[in-house]
Amino acid sequence: MNDQKAIRLKIYFEKETTIERVVDIDLDTTLEDLHLTILAAFDFNAGEMASFWLCNTKWERQQEIPMIRIVEEGSEIESACMSDVKTVAAINQERPSLIYEYDMLLMWVLRIEFVEITDKIASMAYPVLVHENGKVPNPDEARSKLLEENSTDHIAEDLFREGGGDDDYFYEDFEGEYDDY
Repeated sequence: MNDQKAIRLKIYFEKETTIERVVDIDLDTTLEDLHLTILAAFDFNAGEMASFWLCNTKWERQQEIPMIRIVEEGSEIESACMSDVKTVAAINQERPSLIYEYDMLLMWVLRIEFVEITDKIASMAYPVLVHENGKVPNPDEARSKLLEENSTDHIAEDLFREGGGDDDYFYEDFEGEYDDY
């Protein structure tokens, strides 16, 4: 009986594997439920876009499952969205890997690994955070740092520095091209 079972998943940052969470989630939940579980487990802001990616065991992305249905340009076919897909259909013993992208500016990538199907504890409310390790970076601070690093002033300074500080750097590629105008 599926109402007595849960799926245990290990979730961690792709680039910082020491930041991880292990969760148990009801077997009959959708990827939308898993998305909400990840938000809570990592203290992420619910206002950011996210997607799951079905992938193979080499973590190669195969199919995106976004938060909302998307209609491809030139097609009338809608893609599946998180609320359409059962978690256990997306990640299980035969398909043990799933990718989660959070915040389309930060592009934080989390890897999700199937651990096992486990018996639920009757006195517990699911989902359950079974284990946590590592401190999650503050998304607001990371976003501010990213925006600061990519400001137009910063980019112009980098270009100027790469050009050796010579004002002609910005014009040398265009010399003579616009003389006729």
